[in-house]
Amino acid sequence: MTATPCESGRIQRSRPQGDDIGDGRGDHPTIHPTGKMGSLGLAADPNHQTVRAAAGGNRSQDRYLEVVARGNVRHTANVLRTAAVASGGFIAAARNPLPASYVREHGAVGAISFALRLGEAMLAAASGGPEAVHESITGTLGGRILGRGSVRRKELRTEGGFDRGGIELDELELGFVNEYMTAEVAGERLATFPDVITTLSVGNGRPVSIADIAEGDEVAVLAVDKSQVPLGAGVKEPSVYPEVEEMLGKPLAEQALA
Repeated sequence: MTATPCESGRIQRSRPQGDDIGDGRGDHPTIHPTGKMGSLGLAADPNHQTVRAAAGGNRSQDRYLEVVARGNVRHTANVLRTAAVASGGFIAAARNPLPASYVREHGAVGAISFALRLGEAMLAAASGGPEAVHESITGTLGGRILGRGSVRRKELRTEGGFDRGGIELDELELGFVNEYMTAEVAGERLATFPDVITTLSVGNGRPVSIADIAEGDEVAVLAVDKSQVPLGAGVKEPSVYPEVEEMLGKPLAEQALA
């Protein structure tokens, strides 16, 4: 297993080598809002004992630390989240060593190849301009553009190691906890995690992260139904949703598990 640095105060999670990860969003530190969602269904088993290791931190503030946590998935996930906040800087983590047979059954088999195919399609379309890039994404993923417009409001607050808040553009309202969780118009839900919800630059066609997006940016909002994306067992587990629903202040499980 591997681990690499990530954003300040966040966990960069490792993944098994090969083509099996938590879901089809690719190898990214915020594949899921919580480590429990990315644990391939292990969060549902209070008796499963796992191990997690983390190292990193802001050395200039004497906040470097190393942590090894053993216990069930829920408790050890919380330990690493607390460590990420306490470090005040970069933290790398390796977690949940598992036999390949378990990953094959519970992981998102084929997800890395899925992400590579999308990247290749985007690169091939780049010479045609941003609209061509958007079309390559929707065509490859079977997604749709929910709307385009200027970001008129962005609310972002970081609490307990989670980025949470919302973005508004045109008639769309996007809610996020580390990643986009909901897309709505006038209270009508258009997409819900684990549907893929992404903001794309109107200028170059590429994705714009929550961290980088700013008021006044011109973006398009892409949604891809979860049925079109490889999903692991973690996002199909009902017990992992209440925590995120509370942070977001919106229901998720009913739509997410439908």
